[in-house]
Amino acid sequence: ISLDAIAEKEFKGVLVYAIDRDGKTYQYITQNIVAAGINKWTKNILQKKFPREIQPGDIIKIYVWNTGKVKAYISNFKVVCYSD
Repeated sequence: ISLDAIAEKEFKGVLVYAIDRDGKTYQYITQNIVAAGINKWTKNILQKKFPREIQPGDIIKIYVWNTGKVKAYISNFKVVCYSD
């Protein structure tokens, strides 16, 4: 996953990975997102290996959660999936 982040002040948000099965979340993982410079775009590159227990029909949700009060913007949000 790659994304660019910018904020007016120091920004601390998270990228959330939630895996739902039968309408319920059975796994929830977060990774920090950083906007390092004030009013300067910061590139974030994140990787996550998902569990082998994922089944057909499971729903994987990936989204940004702003955990603070700082106004921030996300751009160029890209998700690439592959298997080994």
